[in-house]
Amino acid sequence: VFISGGLTDVITIASGANISAGNDVLDLTLGTVNGVINLGANITAGGTGGIILDLSTVNLTGAVSLKTQGTGNAADITLASVNGNQNLTLETPAVSGSAITLSSVGQATALNTITVTNSGGVTVSGNFNGSVVLTDTTGAVAFTGTNTTISKLTTAAKGYSVAFGDGQADTTVLSGAPVFLNTGGVSFQGTTSLITGATITGNAASTVTLANTIVSGGAFNIG
Repeated sequence: VFISGGLTDVITIASGANISAGNDVLDLTLGTVNGVINLGANITAGGTGGIILDLSTVNLTGAVSLKTQGTGNAADITLASVNGNQNLTLETPAVSGSAITLSSVGQATALNTITVTNSGGVTVSGNFNGSVVLTDTTGAVAFTGTNTTISKLTTAAKGYSVAFGDGQADTTVLSGAPVFLNTGGVSFQGTTSLITGATITGNAASTVTLANTIVSGGAFNIG
C-alpha cells in the first residue's frame, strides 16, 4: 500500500526494482488532494488481487511492467493518471473481468509505448497520448476519451475488437498508417484523423463500423 498525505507528498520507487506482492497493490491518500508516485519499478500482484493506483498521479521514471496473476475477475489494473516518456507494459489474466482501466494517459508528458500483453479487456476512459502495442486481450479495447492521439499503433491477429470514441464530440488522431490485424472488429466514432492512412484486414467475420467524420491523409483500405 502506497500512502500519501496529499499533492506535496511524493513516493519514489527506484528504476529497475522488482516488487512482488502477495495480493493487492493499492494507493491511499490521507488528505483531500491526491499524491504523486514516481514509478520506475516492475510490480507483480499475486493471489487474487489487482494493482489499483487510482488516487495518485503516476510519473514513469523508467520502463515499467505491471502484472496481475489472479485467476478471478478482481485481478485488475487501474491507473487514474500516468505520464512520462517511458515504456509501460500491462498484463492481467485473460479472463472476463480482469480488466485494464486507464483514465488520463500522457497528458503532461506523452508516454513512449504502452504494451498490453494480455487482459480481460481494456478501457481508456480519458484523454490519451502515446504509442500502443496490443499483443493480445480478451474482448474489447476501447478508447472512449474526448481526445485520443496515438503516434503508432501495432495490433495482432487475435480476436479482440478495437474502438475509438463513443460520441460525436470525441476526436481521434492516428499516425503511422496502422494496420488492424485483429479479427474482433474495428469502429470509429466522432472525428477521426488518419494522418497517413490505415488498413483494416481482419477476417471474413470481422465488422467495421464508421460513424461521423473520417479524414485520411493516405489510403484507407478495408478488407
